[in-house]
Amino acid sequence: MTDLQALFAPLQDEYYPGSKRKRRESQEMRQERLVEERRVAREDESWDAHPVEVWVKGAKYEMFRVGALAKALGRDSVTIRAWMRKGWLPRNSFQTSPVVGSRGDAGRRLWTRRQIEGIAQIAKEEGLLSEKPPRPVDTNFTRRVVAAWRSWL
Repeated sequence: MTDLQALFAPLQDEYYPGSKRKRRESQEMRQERLVEERRVAREDESWDAHPVEVWVKGAKYEMFRVGALAKALGRDSVTIRAWMRKGWLPRNSFQTSPVVGSRGDAGRRLWTRRQIEGIAQIAKEEGLLSEKPPRPVDTNFTRRVVAAWRSWL
């Protein structure tokens, strides 16, 4: 392939053969493009982009769902739920009213901004946010989070 052919190779698929009319995007190509655009948009936004406003005893609080905590720690939501089941993270202090249709009609787990920022800070100090993190059970992560938990409420 010559340099000229390599230069025009990406443009060949953009137009119909022998025409100056651009090709239309296929359904599959459009779907792939939209999925990729949404993924990039989700990655670019911060963990606190979607707060939930909750009224508790006449005061309004800004709370966040399990996805926000997972994003702050660089993990999946499933991992955070598993850490709670194993006792590596304390149970959330707040929960929405039951959501009909969910498994067991459970409510959504909620955390305050201070709780998420505190957990993320401790995780960073314990090395859990590094490239190859240790298991939380092998660090002082759980002990430190539990010790500071009440002060974050």
